[in-house]
Parts: sequence; structure tokens; C-alpha cells
Amino acid sequence: MAVDTGDNKAASAGTKINVEGVDVKIAALVGVAADQIMINDVKVNPVSKNAWLSASRGRGADAMPLIVKVDAAGKVSVLSLDNIRHSSVSLVDAPVSNTTARQNPRMMTVTDMSFVNGNLMVAGLSNEEWSSALRSIPYPFKTAQEGATLQIWHSSHGQYETQSPVRTFVPYTIGGQQYILAAYTCTPAREDPGFRS
Repeated sequence: MAVDTGDNKAASAGTKINVEGVDVKIAALVGVAADQIMINDVKVNPVSKNAWLSASRGRGADAMPLIVKVDAAGKVSVLSLDNIRHSSVSLVDAPVSNTTARQNPRMMTVTDMSFVNGNLMVAGLSNEEWSSALRSIPYPFKTAQEGATLQIWHSSHGQYETQSPVRTFVPYTIGGQQYILAAYTCTPAREDPGFRS
């Protein structure tokens, strides 16, 4: 889902944000203890330079999602989602919920997102045999096609990883060519027993 924050006023040059104890400030706004606030992600609006935080009030399945703005003055405010303009799309290949699994795959449907050249890139799990997926969804949203499944050889396990989603990724461009640097939930690195630090 994309929401219209109305945050489109250009910032003055040299904007810096330093918010010490942002979890405490958010907790005070929503009426809970600071240990009940979880910061999930942070993005900075390139126009306004305001920081936007994806947060949760509470822990676990009953946690309430929050969208929080931190402006250049360090003022913290919660975005009201009541009657907000928005656009949404449903994923056609989301995994089925399995509450008996070590980690419910449905909760890993989306692990990270980034907006790149008019497309929303979405990492997470799918319902395919190779379930780690990367989806590219054109904006404005109409439909979401099945994503491309990703395979990695895990040298420590001696096998292909089939259910390890990308946890986070960074899109970047070098010499006009676009790339994505991704970190998996289960990193395919092997410790060399002969290595000593």
C-alpha cells in the first residue's frame, strides 16, 4: 500500500535530524512504555528531508502499525491513517500461513521494499517451490505479477537455500547499470576453520 503523506515541501539546505530517544517520544505520543515501541524501518523523503519511520506499538501478532514523521527540528508526529489517500495492490503469490512452522512464512511475505524508477521493488517469500522472491510492481498500482524467485548456494549447508528471503537490499547504479545488493536471512558465508582473528 502506498499512502499520500502530503510531505512535498522542499527542505532548506543543510537539514540535519538528530532525535535522541525517538522510541521514548513515540511511546509518549501513543500512550505506551518505550519498550513497547519497535522501529522497523526508516526512510528519508528526498524532497522534504523529513525522516519517516515504520514502527509498531506493542510486540507480536497484535502489534499496531504506526507511521511516524520526524522533521528537521526533531519534532515527532504520528501520521493519521483515517481517510488518507492511498493506493494498494495484492500479491498473487503470497505464501500460505503456517502457524506450526519455526517462523510463519506468511509473516515473511514482505521483508523489504524500495522505490526504483517508477517501480516498487518488494523482497520476501512467495508460494513457489523456490520461495525467496523479488517482485517489481509498477506504480501507480494495477496488478502485481508473480515475482522472480531467487536461489543461493549455501556453502555451509552444502545445498541450495529455498526458503531464505532477502532481509534487506539496496538498489544502486554503477556506470549506468542498475544493481541490487541484498542480504539474505540465512547468509551463505562459511567460516574458514583455519582463520584466526
